[in-house]
Amino acid sequence: MTGGAGFIGSHLCARLVNDGHDVICLDNYFTGSKKNVWHLIGRPNFELVRHNVINPYFAEVDEIYNLACPASPIHYQFDPIKTTKTSVMGALNMLGLAKETKARLLQASTSEVYGDPIVHPQTESYWGHVNPIGIRSCYDEGKRCAESLCMDYHRQHGIEIKIIRIFNTYGPGMLPNDGRVVSNFIVQALQGSIGKDIRDSQTMGYETYYYAVQLPGGNILRVAQDAETVWSVYDGALPAIVLSCVALMLAAAILSTLLTRALVQPVLNMTEDLDHIQDKVPYKELIPFAESIHADRILRENNEKMRQDFTANVSHELKTPLTSISGYAELIETGIAKPEDVPGFAQKIHGEASRMIQLVNDILQLSSLDNASETSSMPEMEVVDLLDVAKECVERQKLNARHAYITLTYLGESTPVRGNRNLLDELCQNLCDNAIRYNRPGGKVQIVTACTRDGHCSLTVTDNGIGIPRESQSSVFERFFRVDKSRSKATGGTGLGLAIVKHIALIHGARIKLESQVDVGTTITVTFPTAS
Repeated sequence: MTGGAGFIGSHLCARLVNDGHDVICLDNYFTGSKKNVWHLIGRPNFELVRHNVINPYFAEVDEIYNLACPASPIHYQFDPIKTTKTSVMGALNMLGLAKETKARLLQASTSEVYGDPIVHPQTESYWGHVNPIGIRSCYDEGKRCAESLCMDYHRQHGIEIKIIRIFNTYGPGMLPNDGRVVSNFIVQALQGSIGKDIRDSQTMGYETYYYAVQLPGGNILRVAQDAETVWSVYDGALPAIVLSCVALMLAAAILSTLLTRALVQPVLNMTEDLDHIQDKVPYKELIPFAESIHADRILRENNEKMRQDFTANVSHELKTPLTSISGYAELIETGIAKPEDVPGFAQKIHGEASRMIQLVNDILQLSSLDNASETSSMPEMEVVDLLDVAKECVERQKLNARHAYITLTYLGESTPVRGNRNLLDELCQNLCDNAIRYNRPGGKVQIVTACTRDGHCSLTVTDNGIGIPRESQSSVFERFFRVDKSRSKATGGTGLGLAIVKHIALIHGARIKLESQVDVGTTITVTFPTAS
């Protein structure tokens, strides 16, 4: 007998032992207790074994009573997975034992296999009204599966099966804290108070109120009353609610269509002539909207012009070195060039090719920065020390500065900012390269990093070079703009370095300040927001 130390199992064990049968009682004492079968221990025809039916058990038996499983909600919901395993795996193990020993099997099931029935009383042909995913389903579905296994073993292997569906059984040996409705309020009544409890049926949509009181003679008077829940009332009124909602939605749809048409048509008329949209505003509330459209139109036209200018500049900048390369190559190919001139021509071809490669690299870099700005696809950011950036820049530009007879130094303190290390390196390199390129032999270039008290950090590049005329200072960050075209060409400049600096600063939310005076020098300061 599995679950033999439980409430029902202990009574059945006593009956069978008293009738002279040899009984093996299996129980893991989750809800059962040795106290229930203590009076049987020592009887020659009674054996008590601590065992969990989830695990197989082997013995020579004639009859199997499978009663193992917690039956109270507070017990079977304590570990619902284990509850299901007890019903299903326990049934499988006991049916396997019955198959091996040709024993008969009694399966203790429950009325819970019917769920919340809508038929009273339930007949054997009634299939129930169940909820397979509720909090009680671990017990209900486990028992239903056990019944299914029993009948399949009967049909497939010929095992003699009996199934009993026990309902609300209570009496001596039952746990006082069993937790079920009937036992709870009867225990309360036996303790001298008025017993009361509520059973909620989510499937049926009603609640049952139970009351119990102990009469002078010791008997218990029990009464019960069903009442509809709020949800069941709501469910009954649902069709009327749905119809009302549909009617309201239709009315709202018609009204919104009429209002939309009256409001939108003047706006459509306004957009017929975008060049004079500000003259056709039907409502004063739309004036900011019209101004925004007009400004956006101008911006798009300016962007288109800038793109056209950029394309023309790129074509021109690429055409010039390509023409030089083609010309020198043709002289060498046709044999017109003297042998002693070939090395010089090759040097010029190499120089023009290097200039073109630098130009292409700058164009690609600028395009990448444009895409990042337009798509809001920000590069990976981290905390970067601008002082480290300045040190590495000086180290890389040291040879370039020496060839130009320029003194290159850095100065400052640890200056942490949040940014992309590669982009910040390029920003510093471009500023430093520009300061060297537009300087004089014997000139100086200095990189300074600093932080203010409010947490803003800056990188400043200062030179004492040729300077920038006042009328050109507002354009130096535009693409392909050169203050001194001849010097830029002679030193290999592409006219894109400061444009790249501008875009990198925008991506980092930084401000650029330029101070310059002709024949005195230039100072460019990039100020970054606080690192967070």
